[in-house]
Amino acid sequence: MELTADQRRLLLDVARQTIRAALSAPGGAVASPGQPGSNQATPPTPDDPVLHQHAGCFVSLHTLDTHRLRGCVGRLDCRDELIDAVRQSAINVLHDPRFVDCPVTLEELPGLEIELTVVFPMEQAAHCLDFQPQEDGIFLTIGDRGGCFLPQVARETGWSREQLLARLCTEKLGLHPDAWRYDESARLYRFKTLVIGPEPFCPPASSSESTPASESASSSTSSSAKEIPAHRC
Repeated sequence: MELTADQRRLLLDVARQTIRAALSAPGGAVASPGQPGSNQATPPTPDDPVLHQHAGCFVSLHTLDTHRLRGCVGRLDCRDELIDAVRQSAINVLHDPRFVDCPVTLEELPGLEIELTVVFPMEQAAHCLDFQPQEDGIFLTIGDRGGCFLPQVARETGWSREQLLARLCTEKLGLHPDAWRYDESARLYRFKTLVIGPEPFCPPASSSESTPASESASSSTSSSAKEIPAHRC
């Protein structure tokens, strides 16, 4: 899937509008996905066949000044059309369980930046070390537990394959850092992504239409391994 600058801009704007609408709900309550009110004030669906292709999506929010994480939630499965996956993840990022005590507020948005990560179908790796750390996203399962890292994690930290897998085991699966080595049920799935942004959540009016959304992309892979619920990055 290739996206033009206009298509990337539209997806960022849809995510922005969805988040603003959710935070502007009557009474200040943010509707959870699937609850009444969660789809109120939804931006109109664009008539663009590219945006109706199936893909997963993560939405990330960071502070502009310190790049402190304020939410990162998305889906790895590609069951939904891209435009719907963006909307759903934009709602879900406001319910990141890491920030239940300090959720994102409407007043906070001018101090945040937003990034979208489009997720292409997963494929099972031959073994747990069969991935490129800064190019592939990874999803590790051990027994009935699973967790993922987007490729941005390796790009920002410089972690090796072994370090990424150890961190997945401890931070996402709640297991020993070497569980990926010794547990026979360990399976690794990898996926390609296309990154849109980051951009200020509230870009200056003079540049909001003239500056194209930044992106980092790699080609898609084969069909998905299985359906995966919403995940934190």
